[in-house]
Amino acid sequence: MPPNLSPTPPPPPLSRAATAYPSFKKKTCAPPAPICSKVGEATPNLPDQTNGFLQGSLPRRALSRRPPARGGSSFRRRLRPGAAGEAGTPLGGVSYVSTPIPDDDDAFDVGADRYLLAKAYFDCREYRRTAHVLRGQIGRKAVFLRCYALYTAGEKRKEEETVELEGSLGKSNAVNQELVALERELATHRRTGAIDSFCLYLYGIVLRDKGSEALARTVLVESVNSYPWNWSAWLELQSLCTSSDILNNLNLKNHWMKDFFLASAHLELKMHEEALKRYERLMGVFRCSDYIQAQIATVQYSMRDLDEADMIFEELLRTDPFRVDSMDVYSNLLYAKESSTALSFLAHRVFLTDKYRPESCCIIANYYSLKGQHENQFCTFKED
Repeated sequence: MPPNLSPTPPPPPLSRAATAYPSFKKKTCAPPAPICSKVGEATPNLPDQTNGFLQGSLPRRALSRRPPARGGSSFRRRLRPGAAGEAGTPLGGVSYVSTPIPDDDDAFDVGADRYLLAKAYFDCREYRRTAHVLRGQIGRKAVFLRCYALYTAGEKRKEEETVELEGSLGKSNAVNQELVALERELATHRRTGAIDSFCLYLYGIVLRDKGSEALARTVLVESVNSYPWNWSAWLELQSLCTSSDILNNLNLKNHWMKDFFLASAHLELKMHEEALKRYERLMGVFRCSDYIQAQIATVQYSMRDLDEADMIFEELLRTDPFRVDSMDVYSNLLYAKESSTALSFLAHRVFLTDKYRPESCCIIANYYSLKGQHENQFCTFKED
């Protein structure tokens, strides 16, 4: 058979974002280089609280921003033998501490049936019932679930009192009645050393709600140093870093999650140049991460580089058409550019996807504002 001499067809043209940012060529991007750690620490057995109820029941502010493990990138890497206690990454040969593996809860097996029953009650939002089932249990998972259930029950009652006293848009002096007891118990556990990273996370939230911000920062630093993969703890710590001096004085271990935290904190503090540099370095490792791409677009928007940000958001929507995360920022960009057609298309899309999410309400309100329908805009922001 004669050989096939037909010319090879040319490759398809790249999108605008792929031309400006080579890392946006998602379908052909090379896999990230592995992050090396001690053998056996690639996929540790995560505690039940991160796998189940915690993800679905954190405070709303903690859920407003998703953890960075999004998109095509994965934090689970193949391992090769390396120095014990260190984890080298491609970020300029930086050495990171290895991720600690939580200790097994020996007391968990004793009350496993009670814990599973309590977790079922928690998933049904019966928080007081959850705490009652776990009374007297001393396992760390049981202690965390009981304390977190009490905290959530107190927050629920506080919101009810706020609505009863001042209405849904008013303010009141309602407080979480469980804070005092929780602070006393968690402080005792911390003093005796019988506390894990998740109870430290909850203790930091309790201290913050009581106004002890300095101690709350210290406790949250202990939590993220003990277990760096709890992104909600990083976000609570970020909310307490109101200046660059506070941020620079944190005693954080050099784990690679610290890079995500510092980039996010710099963006929050409007240190846009520093944030952009960190996210671009992270993009060199997590080449297919939608989260990092969205954060870069947010930085570009904050720096008023609207065209670059527009290209990135456009590419994100092309690859993930039902995305709602960060699309409120994109709607602000389209509003600033007076792109009514694109904003109308975006508002229609999120309305069909998840119309009651806060991001969706902001997008729809921006559309109404651009069209001059201010009454509808006000009603939409009220829903948000």
